[in-house]
Amino acid sequence: KDTSICLYIKKPAKKIFNLETESGFKIQATEDHPFLTKNGMKELKYLSTGDEVAIFPFEGVEYEEPGNRVIVSENDIDKLKLTATSRYQIKKCLKERGLLPLRENNPKFPYLLKIFGFVLGDGCLVFTKTKGTIWFYGKKEDLEEIRKDIKKIGFKPSRIYKRKRKHKIKTFYNSYEFSRIEYSFKTTSTSLARLFQLMGLPVGNKTNTHYTLPKWIWNIKKWQKRLLLASLFGAELTSPSFIKTHPYNFYSPVLSITKNEHLCKSGLEFLNGIRKLLKEFKIESNIIRLRKEPRKKGNVVVIRLRVSSKPNNLLKFWSRIGYEYNKEKLRLANLAIIWLRRKLNFLKKGGILWKRRSGFLLPNPVWTGMIGVPKSLQGL
Repeated sequence: KDTSICLYIKKPAKKIFNLETESGFKIQATEDHPFLTKNGMKELKYLSTGDEVAIFPFEGVEYEEPGNRVIVSENDIDKLKLTATSRYQIKKCLKERGLLPLRENNPKFPYLLKIFGFVLGDGCLVFTKTKGTIWFYGKKEDLEEIRKDIKKIGFKPSRIYKRKRKHKIKTFYNSYEFSRIEYSFKTTSTSLARLFQLMGLPVGNKTNTHYTLPKWIWNIKKWQKRLLLASLFGAELTSPSFIKTHPYNFYSPVLSITKNEHLCKSGLEFLNGIRKLLKEFKIESNIIRLRKEPRKKGNVVVIRLRVSSKPNNLLKFWSRIGYEYNKEKLRLANLAIIWLRRKLNFLKKGGILWKRRSGFLLPNPVWTGMIGVPKSLQGL
């Protein structure tokens, strides 16, 4: 909650220092300003040129006060084809949690946006008769974050389930068989399920369902749009990675959706909506490769949205939008931001990426010696 200042202490600064990192981040600080280093917090007066300091490079989007528009009203619930008792119970449950009417400036709306975006990717909303359930699939640590947010909006998620699954997939290129440990959890609140349904979340199998982005998304603030996009990208967008044959260039991040052939137009409309949202952040993207793939119940079409791999475009994308509910992708994106900033600064100062048999050369690659960085991101 916003509060006013009660007490504070101030004193004149004898000196103000301007600091700049190799990656181009700048800050003004006094000599007693603490910085995080590998040896803990150190005041600026104990740092020297060339010392390493920790940076969180994600910038995000500037905050704007949300409007007061209604996203879901009581009248929307009255239009549901349910019994009067069911509609009454849904209204009662949502009102008790401060979610009805749901407005853009509701303090719980940001959590709903993040959950909405994730379920668009790695979740599903289903109804069995009148009972609503929302399923979430992902890594255990990421699912724990979602569970925390569901509790914040007033609902109780299930525990996280674990099971080993075997998969057999036939694609345009080849057939694949593999097994993996699947983690998931669910919410069984019909009121929450109906709320997301009215917000525009597709019900059932998304491959077989027509859906587009909800109309209200065009009116909310940019930072709110970013929450939904980042959660969708955390679930479905590819991770940052280098091109093996050109280790100083990144692959284009790709968002793929699969639709039945007769719903191809619906898939294109959805991805074009995502592309339009990215334009608002001044991020270039395009739709690529409409391709048929065989499935047990007939052919499907795979449609992809590709974010431009131009360095400045990727820098804006990972700095302003990034990933939510996916710690590993967020970590790699933050490393990629530092890498791109160093690369662009190097080129700006007249540096040349010259080629030799073993690849391209750039002094002190950011990945060198970093623990836990995948080989695809090590550059050399």
